[in-house]
Amino acid sequence: MSGTRLERVRAAASIASLALQQIEDNLSADDIDQEELAAILRELLEDTDPSGGFLAAVAQLLTAAARRAVDGEGDVGFDVLVPCPHDGECDGYAWVPAYSVTCLFRALNGDLDDDEDIVCTVHGPNNGDDHDDDPDGRADLEEQVLEAIRG
Repeated sequence: MSGTRLERVRAAASIASLALQQIEDNLSADDIDQEELAAILRELLEDTDPSGGFLAAVAQLLTAAARRAVDGEGDVGFDVLVPCPHDGECDGYAWVPAYSVTCLFRALNGDLDDDEDIVCTVHGPNNGDDHDDDPDGRADLEEQVLEAIRG
């Protein structure tokens, strides 16, 4: 990536940050009434311009960036850090794949905190195994093999 492109992105992100701060200031003003707040929110959500409104434009930007970051169809653009699904006091890191801007939103709201695709660096995958008995996820492996053979 050229330094010039990176500088342009940084400058645009700074401008966007200032604009978002101004929007936040207006939304949290002490003198705003419900009617005015509703009008501002409609402005952010509705199709008021050809690209589909402000929030739609942000969603499109993040989705396009995520798609560009993947190697092929079905790949993940990035992972999101979430709480360990096995132990609330775990000191490890737990990650869940993010496929779109919707995944980012769901992670932000905590909707992915028990997703089956989470992998903890301490406890491993969130596949429902009892990790308390065996930290490697292989508890009773010999018994499981014999049971599978017997049918």
